[in-house]
Amino acid sequence: MPAALGLLPVPVVSHIGVYVAVLASLAMMLNGFGVALFNVFAVSLRQAIPPEHQIGAVTASCRLVALGALPLGAVVGGAQADALAPDRALWVVGLSYLVVSFWLTLSPLRGPARWRTHSGSAGRRTRA
Repeated sequence: MPAALGLLPVPVVSHIGVYVAVLASLAMMLNGFGVALFNVFAVSLRQAIPPEHQIGAVTASCRLVALGALPLGAVVGGAQADALAPDRALWVVGLSYLVVSFWLTLSPLRGPARWRTHSGSAGRRTRA
């Protein structure tokens, strides 16, 4: 959620004028903090859930999906900025971050999980 809250002020400060660079930098810094926080949680889960012999495949798959989507996102973002104007495109991105953050917060992924020992993984825990 900090990533979404960091993006929302960017279109607002773009109309202020004098302090736009400082305010936009602060907003992007808050966004970067949220993205870094998410990455720590995502990697921790990615290492804790699969059996040890599958961690490499899981990591490679996640990187393929995440990094493979970057060019598509750049094209869609550029088209959106051309169609809507850059400040409106930033509003759309910021609000979509916020909606997805709330959706994930309310999803069953955040609920309690029962853990059981996976046979053959020498005590590693897997989700039941």
